[in-house]
Amino acid sequence: MPEYYFDIETTGLNPTKDRIITFQFQELSQVSGIPLTKLVIAKEWDDDCSEGAILEWMKELLIDSPFWKFVPVGNNLLFDLSFIAARMRAYFHTDFSMQLINRPFIDIKHILVMINGGHFRNYSRMISKTDLGSNVPIWYQKRQYEKIVNYVEMEAEAFVRTYGILKRNLPALAGLIM
Repeated sequence: MPEYYFDIETTGLNPTKDRIITFQFQELSQVSGIPLTKLVIAKEWDDDCSEGAILEWMKELLIDSPFWKFVPVGNNLLFDLSFIAARMRAYFHTDFSMQLINRPFIDIKHILVMINGGHFRNYSRMISKTDLGSNVPIWYQKRQYEKIVNYVEMEAEAFVRTYGILKRNLPALAGLIM
């Protein structure tokens, strides 16, 4: 099954009061983790887009297709999928959380925590991002949309670089474990 980098940006951490403002994805090589396609970014502030349109698109991709046709790959995907489920519940008045959480996905958060000496605090610095996602709600409030797009692109590049390193090097651990 194809692997896709998968991420969202939100106006905050609370899905009952905050919204999804971007949804981004990119097909990755299953062998090397390198991008096979351009990064697609759906932006809530575009004229033909809204959080509702983003949720409709996600529902089509993640819920309506008879099979999950790709494996989402990302960092802290449980947060993203739980946030999406909560926003879908508010928008569609249906609980999709089981369909989202019980499908295959690859979340590198736990590997990064282990690389960080088992510490959750600042584990995401292992990806070597040059900015923080906590700035996104501030930029959104100030309508600094270009900064959000730049952050999303930088975060995707940093993730893909890290994911490629993990894909190349983690299989060698199998010989040590077995």
